[in-house]
Amino acid sequence: MSKREELFRPPERLRRLQIEVTTLCNLFCQECSRTVGQAEGTWNDKHLSLENFRILIENSPPAEILVLQGVGEPSLNPELQNITRFAKNSGRFKYITLNTNAVTRTEDYFRALREAGLDYVCVSVDSFNPNVAERCRSGTRVPKLKRMLRAIYRDYGVIVISMVASKLNWFDLPSTLDQLNSMGEDLYPDKRFTVEIQPVINYRDETTNQPRTMFNRHELEILRDMLQSIEPALPRLVLKINTTSIEEPAPGQRCGRPFYSPFITVDGYMTPCCTSFDPITYQHTNILFTAMTEAWDSDAVGGWLRHYLDQGDEICRGCCFDMGGMLPSKTAE
Repeated sequence: MSKREELFRPPERLRRLQIEVTTLCNLFCQECSRTVGQAEGTWNDKHLSLENFRILIENSPPAEILVLQGVGEPSLNPELQNITRFAKNSGRFKYITLNTNAVTRTEDYFRALREAGLDYVCVSVDSFNPNVAERCRSGTRVPKLKRMLRAIYRDYGVIVISMVASKLNWFDLPSTLDQLNSMGEDLYPDKRFTVEIQPVINYRDETTNQPRTMFNRHELEILRDMLQSIEPALPRLVLKINTTSIEEPAPGQRCGRPFYSPFITVDGYMTPCCTSFDPITYQHTNILFTAMTEAWDSDAVGGWLRHYLDQGDEICRGCCFDMGGMLPSKTAE
């Protein structure tokens, strides 16, 4: 079998499997697809049941990492603790994690998730300035966010910060990072934790009159240089700055996420990755009714992967993980 054909072979084990456990949220992030969908009247709030989660796990390969999160706030799912416990007891995942806004639940709730089998928590933090936080992630209670960050880091001994950079908060990022660094020095002065910084992805129709908050290529280069310049002053942080979209790809080079990190929606539909939610991409392939290994060999999935590898796909345009997606010909001014 050629190296190319090996790419299309159904995976025996995934690097990462992400399953959406709810589409509900108590915040209104300006560029979130949920916020956009609600404004357009197209969004449907729904929880994934434990019964359906079991089916999805049984129909999916094992994975290094299981992420229990999609567009919504996972802690709003009333069955999340049982979902986490089932995933851990299945023995199919080395690590189980989720991304949370951390202001929805209490310290005891996250301790219970840890006891159920959650290995670490990724917390969304765009700013500690109340005015900036409200513009980016409307509904954020900054005092509680700070308190919960300390509690989660203290109780788990590890934490990952997910930070979305946009024109709404980039001037404030140094202050936010400095405060995170101070928290690390207070709690675990001999440890470092990761801050993943990615540019905002625009889910709005380009014909709308909404102000664009995503960066063009030049602005993203400035952001990268600024963050790299302050990193030495943040010894407790490991900054992972995603500037993939302004890197020139080698001929035929593609983002590998569709091959090793599929996404499953709250309704069971499989999509190429966590930034693509439209079930039409894989012709409504549903893992509640089809094993993922079987789906991988189908024209719906395998055919799309071959097309994507050879020609790319429009769904990747403007994505911060798309290599070359912000090169001059595609610059969003």
